[in-house]
Amino acid sequence: MSRHPFGRSYFEGEGYAGLYRDFPVHYRTVEIIMKRNPESVLDVGCARGYIVKKLEDKGIKAIGMDISPHCWHTRATDSFILHDATKIPWPFGDKEFDLCVSAAVLEHIPEEKVDVVIREMARVSKRGLHGISFTIKPNDIDKTHLTGTIKPREWWEEKFKEVTPSFPVEILDKEETEAGAIPIPQGDGLRKVAVGTFQDMTHYGWENWDILDLSDWAKANGYSFKQMDVTKGLPYENNSVDIIKASHFLEHLTREQGSAFLRECHRVLRPNGLIRLAIPDARLLAEKYLNGEIMEYRHVNIGVERAKDDIEAFFQLLMSGHSTVYDENSLKRKLGEIGFTEVKRMPFNKSRSEVIEKQCFDTYPSLSCYIEGQKHEPLYKKYLRGEIEEGRERGGDLG
Repeated sequence: MSRHPFGRSYFEGEGYAGLYRDFPVHYRTVEIIMKRNPESVLDVGCARGYIVKKLEDKGIKAIGMDISPHCWHTRATDSFILHDATKIPWPFGDKEFDLCVSAAVLEHIPEEKVDVVIREMARVSKRGLHGISFTIKPNDIDKTHLTGTIKPREWWEEKFKEVTPSFPVEILDKEETEAGAIPIPQGDGLRKVAVGTFQDMTHYGWENWDILDLSDWAKANGYSFKQMDVTKGLPYENNSVDIIKASHFLEHLTREQGSAFLRECHRVLRPNGLIRLAIPDARLLAEKYLNGEIMEYRHVNIGVERAKDDIEAFFQLLMSGHSTVYDENSLKRKLGEIGFTEVKRMPFNKSRSEVIEKQCFDTYPSLSCYIEGQKHEPLYKKYLRGEIEEGRERGGDLG
């Protein structure tokens, strides 16, 4: 497994029918896990950690472990350990977790390594729950199955008994666990807009927009989607939207287009409405280049992967396909000029909005800058609610 196939190309088209994303079936997996009432969960082979993030949103202490640097760079949660499951010991204490889970992972482990992995599962957890594919479908595009361990359910049950006789474990048919209707989270009454989503869309009633026609993808996966060119304005009345987020979108517009888009966002947001933006962090990437570390992004960017030298890799990350660049200070200043207040840089997956924290996840945490701003609420409204004393504001602007 030290020369594993689970890199960028595996998760961006060669290992899956299309790109690997937060598929609705992850809600089903979480539902199955939650029925076991776990106190804590270790997800082995977690990929980007979508299941871990959903468990955390439900208040469960969860950690994911995966071999893929690509998944670390594109992780959905910081509760992520980059580690090869076939290398022992794992970086966890004895019985540290209540439940050890995996989904479509054990069948990728070479047969000669299966015993090692099972023993570590039993060492670090009190019980196990594993969804496994027992056969290779005729149209299976995942070539890693051919070098893994495709065995019937009975083989896996006997293997666990043989290697760890006292370890309680459930072996489920992965195909059966993914069958049937998926419990898609519904809206909460708020108007929430995600701009430039590509296939990183959001459920919970979010309106997902992209200039590309992703209608078929959205329909197949239960998303609300509109094909939209936001350079032509936002189709909302003034003060009618609660939250807007745009991840790795703004840099694709010119500075003039970006300013016009942000002014439209300010117009349509309700008072105290929130905007959250993610951009490539120009200062961070410049430091990586100067420190000779820029090539680490080959795990996440095909341009860097193909670059002949560091400066080409730097260009591919910061400029290729983009119309401009921002850093923290320039974007904060721009938001302030437009009229946003409380403009702050935020940590990965942390927001002043609980809605964003619980319903969304940030993308590209190892190279991004996340900025939030609020639309100012007129002071006279606070005054009318009794939140401002007349004397303190006399002579001031209550408008």
